[in-house]
Amino acid sequence: LVDAVTTVPQQRILARFHPNDRDRIHAAINDCMAPSGAGQIAIEFRIVLPDGTTRWLDVRKRVHFDNSASSRKPLRSTMVARDVAQEKLLQSELIENRERLTLAMQSARMGAFQWEPDTDIAQWDDQWSAVIGVDKDAPKTGQTVFNLVHPDDVAWRMAATPKVSGTQPEHRREYQIHRPDGTVAGWAASG
Repeated sequence: LVDAVTTVPQQRILARFHPNDRDRIHAAINDCMAPSGAGQIAIEFRIVLPDGTTRWLDVRKRVHFDNSASSRKPLRSTMVARDVAQEKLLQSELIENRERLTLAMQSARMGAFQWEPDTDIAQWDDQWSAVIGVDKDAPKTGQTVFNLVHPDDVAWRMAATPKVSGTQPEHRREYQIHRPDGTVAGWAASG
């Protein structure tokens, strides 16, 4: 796969490490190279290219030791580096989008609810718990939520509830719920 071996001076490589990551990288290298160390590195860090561009790398390194001597000594190492800058960018965007969505949902007093009719298993966030007035540690089932539906809206809720996942067309409906604290609240649902 490689026609020629390229030798790069260690100082040239070390100079590329991002200043904020250098101590962490040096510690990982020292631990990997130590006779008592694991002999392996799996680390993500930044490098700074000559043009000033910062890139993220995922580096895996394995050190091969000479175990025949009286003390274990490193002989050679094998390293693979993968550019993960795009993954890091997407990860950062995902986190930012989630934070914006959370703020918007909190401002609108909305929550996220997902339910699998086949198993009655539900998932929801803490904001959903606050909206419907149940403890965040309440059993996460559809029944927990559907038991809150006002008696006047139960028939509609039963008709709109899919019996099997994915069998019901989208719906939008407003109805009332009885929160556990006794208050009645309007609730808009879509799905």
